Amino acid sequence: MTIHKEVEEFVESQRQKAEGIRREQLMKELTGEKKLLTDIVWPVFRSFEGFEMEYELVTGTGVRIFIDVVYLPLRLALDTEQ
Repeated sequence: MTIHKEVEEFVESQRQKAEGIRREQLMKELTGEKKLLTDIVWPVFRSFEGFEMEYELVTGTGVRIFIDVVYLPLRLALDTEQ
């Protein structure tokens, strides 16, 4: 299976279990996020296990933000430049 197919399957699995605003975020084109998964996440981890896309955080001031990709076991956030 090619990396692009792996990424598409991962994105689709994230969409299937998402709800609300997170699901809306995941329904976008996700060009930068897919590039991040392809160019950084896959070469380093060789898996998408433990990763979550469009991870919601609430800042200290109460603002809701979405991080492109988070590696939950290490609480490592990866975000593309907007």
